[in-house]
Amino acid sequence: MNDFESQGEITRQIQLSFEYPYNRSKGENIYVNKVIVVVNGTISPQAKNVIQKVLPSHQINNVYLWNYQKLEEEISNNIKELFLSGETGSQEDFIISTYKKSLTNKLMNLENAQELFSGLSITQINDIFVNVRTANQKYENEKKRYQGNTSSSMREEIDDSISIINSNKNIIIRGIPTSGKTLLLKRIGINSLNNYKDIGTFWFRFRDIKTGNFNLTEEVNKQFYELSGNNEFNQRYFKKYLFLFDALDEIIDNEDRKTIVNKLQEQVSDFNNGYLIISGRNIELFKDISLFDPSNYEIVDLLPFDVGQALKLVKKIIPDNKEKNNSFISAIKKQQLSNSLTRTPMALTLMAIMYKDDSIDLKELPANITELYNKFSDYYLDKWDASKGITSQYKYEEYKHIVGFIAHYLHSNHMYEIPSQNLKDYLETIKTLHSTFEELKDTDNYINSLKTRNTLLHYDTDRDVFYFNSSAFQEYFTSIYFDDSNENELIDNLYHEWWQNVIIFYNGKNPKRAVFIEKAVNSIPRDSASMFYHLQIMSKSLQAAHLISNEIAEKAISNMIVTFDRFYKSLISSTSKTIAYQWTTLDMILQCRNLFGDLFDSKHINMEIVSNKAIDILSKNDYQFSDVTKYCLSYYLAHKTRDADFFSMFLSTQKLNTRWDRIILRDVEYLRIKNSLPEKLYRRIKRKQEYNKIYIDQQFKEPAILHLLDGTKLEK
Repeated sequence: MNDFESQGEITRQIQLSFEYPYNRSKGENIYVNKVIVVVNGTISPQAKNVIQKVLPSHQINNVYLWNYQKLEEEISNNIKELFLSGETGSQEDFIISTYKKSLTNKLMNLENAQELFSGLSITQINDIFVNVRTANQKYENEKKRYQGNTSSSMREEIDDSISIINSNKNIIIRGIPTSGKTLLLKRIGINSLNNYKDIGTFWFRFRDIKTGNFNLTEEVNKQFYELSGNNEFNQRYFKKYLFLFDALDEIIDNEDRKTIVNKLQEQVSDFNNGYLIISGRNIELFKDISLFDPSNYEIVDLLPFDVGQALKLVKKIIPDNKEKNNSFISAIKKQQLSNSLTRTPMALTLMAIMYKDDSIDLKELPANITELYNKFSDYYLDKWDASKGITSQYKYEEYKHIVGFIAHYLHSNHMYEIPSQNLKDYLETIKTLHSTFEELKDTDNYINSLKTRNTLLHYDTDRDVFYFNSSAFQEYFTSIYFDDSNENELIDNLYHEWWQNVIIFYNGKNPKRAVFIEKAVNSIPRDSASMFYHLQIMSKSLQAAHLISNEIAEKAISNMIVTFDRFYKSLISSTSKTIAYQWTTLDMILQCRNLFGDLFDSKHINMEIVSNKAIDILSKNDYQFSDVTKYCLSYYLAHKTRDADFFSMFLSTQKLNTRWDRIILRDVEYLRIKNSLPEKLYRRIKRKQEYNKIYIDQQFKEPAILHLLDGTKLEK
C-alpha cells in the first residue's frame, strides 16, 4: 500500500508517465494517455482506494490496474506468437500481429455453416474440406502416360494451398457448386497468415463489391484499419501480397465481371509483388481470354471427393462407429453415389449427418441432388421442430413453401441477403396473396421466430439481415417456389447461368418432366461458349430428370454427342484466342476426353443408349464425327465396360494419324484390358508408335491447331 501513497514509487512513476513525453528513437515526442500497472499478486481494495484519492481524476480515469493473470490473458489473446518468438515487440510488429490474428479469426469462421458440418470447426475439418485435391497434379500425371518416358517417381503430396501460396502466379480456383472453393480459399489465407511473416493477405467477397467505384488500395487500407485496431496500413509492412476474392459468379452481369476483373488486374500492380487468387463456380474455360489471359493466370480445378477423402469425412461426422463408416464407404465404392454432385463436401456431409442419426436408410441415400437436399431440409426442420414439440407435417410443408417464396424473391432480384424490414414488407405482400399461410398471420412474430430458429435461413444480428447458409440452399428453396403453373420463368432462363442450379433442382423435383430437355434438344447453340453451356445443362438435366422416357433420353444423348463434336470442331478451328488456343495436341485430346467423361459419367444417364450410339458411329465409320469425338466415345465405354473392343472399332477408322496408336496402347495398359484387344492389333499399334516415336512426341508438345485440323498427314 505504501507504493500507492502520494510519495510512493508506483504513484510517482504514473505521474512521470503522464507529465513527461516519451522520446522515440527518431526524436519524436509522444505523450502517454493510458498507464497500465501490473503487479505480481493482487491489489487490495484499500490500495485502490488510496490511489484514487492521490491521483487527480483526469489521470486516475486513464490508469488500469492488472495482476499478472490479466497480463497473461492479454498476451495469449493478442500477441502470443510475437511474445514467444522473442522479437523486439515493436509497435509495428504488434499492429501487424493484431491484423493477422483478426483476419485469421475471420477466415476460421464458417459463417453459420458449422451447423451444417455437424458442429465441426474449420480446424477440425482442415485435412478434409480445405485441403481439397485439385486436378492439376492428376492431369500432369495423366499426360506422362502418353509421353515418351512413362517412368514416374513417387513424391510426397503437397498441400494445395501451400503450392498456390508459393506459386507467385495469379490463380483461378474453379469447381462445381459446394465443391469447397471458399474453404480452399480460406485455407490459403489461413496458411499464408500463420506460416509466412512477409506475406500480406487480404480477403474479399465479390458480392460485397460495388463494381463501378471499387478501388483495391482503398479497400486494403480500410480492411487493415478495421482489423488492426484502427491503425493505418503501410505497404512496407510486407514483401508480397495475396488478394483473395471469393465467388466471381456472384457478380451476375458478365460485363460487370469483366469490369471488376480488369480493374483488379490494373490495381494489383500498385502493390509490390501482388497476386490475385479468384474463386468461382462456372468460369468457363472456353470463353474469350479478355477476362482471364492464360499467360497471367493458372487454373486450379477442384475434383470431387475420392473414396479416401470421403472416408475421412465420414469418420469425422460418424465417430466411433466403424460399421456405419464401412457401410457408407461401400455405397460410394459401388457407385451408389457416383454422381460428382454427390461427392462434394456439402453433399457428403448432408448424407452422413442423416445416416448418422438413422434418419435415412443406406439403401435410400439419394444420388439425385434434389432428393438429397429435400430429405436433408425435412430432417433439419424435423430436428428443430421436434425439440419444440411441433410435429405436424403440414407445418414443415408450410415453412418450406414460405421459405421458397423468400428464396425466389432473393434469386429473382439477384440478391443473397435481405434486411429484416424488407423481408417483413415482402411477407405482408405474400400474406395478401396467400391467406392460407397460418404462420404469416402475425409477420412480426414470424420474423422473430426466424431469428431464433436454428434453420437453414440465418439471421445476422449485427447487420439485421437474413441469408441462406449456402447459396446452394437458396437455389434449392427457389426451386420449391416453382411448379408447372409458373415454370415458364425457368424455361425462359434455360441458358442463363444464374438460374442453372435452380433448374437442376427443379428437374430433380419433377424427374418425369422433360420440358427443359426437349427445349434444349430443339435449340441450336452457335458458338463454343454457348455449346459448352448447352452440354452442361443437358447433362445435369438428364441426371436430375432421370425418369423421362427412353425415347426422349435417346434424343437428348444423341444431341449431346452431336453438340460435343461441334463444340470440339469450333475450338480447333477458332481464330479467337480462347484458353484452349494455348493447348498442345495432347492437351486438347485429354481435356476433351475428360470433359466427355464428366458429361456422361452418371448412373442416371442411360449407358446402354450411349453404347448403342457409339457402336453406330464407330462401326459405320461416320465421317461426320471427328477422330477426337470417336476416341472420347471409345475410351468412355472401354473404361466403363472394361472391354477393349470399343478401341478396336475406333482403330478400324480409316486414315487415323499414328498418334492414336500411342494413345490406345497406353490406354489398354493403364485400364488393364490388354487381353481383350486382339493380339495382332496390339502388336501392330505397338510397332507403329515405336517407329513414329519422335514424331508423336513432337506433336504432343506442339499446339493442337498444327496437328488436329489435318490429322491424317504425317509430317517429317
